[in-house]
Amino acid sequence: MKKGWETKKLSAVSAINYGYTESAASEPIYPRFLRITDIQNDRVDWDSVPYCKIESADLPKYRLASGDIVFARTGVTAGKSFLVDNSPEAVFASYLIRLRLLDKTFIAFQIAWKLFQSRWNHGGEPTRRPRILFLADRNILANQAFNAFSAFPEDAMVRIDPGDIKKKGKIPKNGSLLLTIFQTFMASGTTRIVATQSTVFKFLRSRKHWYQSDTTAKRDSSALAARRDILPGFTPFRDV
Repeated sequence: MKKGWETKKLSAVSAINYGYTESAASEPIYPRFLRITDIQNDRVDWDSVPYCKIESADLPKYRLASGDIVFARTGVTAGKSFLVDNSPEAVFASYLIRLRLLDKTFIAFQIAWKLFQSRWNHGGEPTRRPRILFLADRNILANQAFNAFSAFPEDAMVRIDPGDIKKKGKIPKNGSLLLTIFQTFMASGTTRIVATQSTVFKFLRSRKHWYQSDTTAKRDSSALAARRDILPGFTPFRDV
């Protein structure tokens, strides 16, 4: 194992749950009932997914949320998986197992490390590293990630300071992993995107890259507004 890597059991970084046992129903007064057979070619046609009766007290335990991973635990399709994103109100059936990630910094490191080492980039150039933008909603989280990513070469990581960008009018161009906070893209206390946005976009748009964000920011209204403004500038992008 490489120096700086950390090994954890899956149960240490995620909550693992078996699905709900019930018969499918056609009445649209209940939540959708995701089954193994509804997952086809890594996609789910939610309009065709049936419903199921479930007590309100049980709903929070089995309700699906964006970021959940479900996979088949039995049968010829054992291991078939699906990443939930923007699903309607839905629960998952008993032949599925759900993983809900808890240690997101650890997971983000694994993704970023894989992209960095594989030299994943838009042009497919074998020697060119991707540039990965990690956004958090608080400095303490960005600093936590910076420390957690210490296995990266020192010259690969850049902790972007909003004040430095404002002062210099540009961002550092000598790193592969850029870490900063949402406020880098926001005028003081508002969700108005400022000039630093286009500076970062100009730097990253020409390359395929990966965009990371702290989930807490996705729940904050002002950060959500900023996130909606930021993401269109990342083409192509992946949002984790």
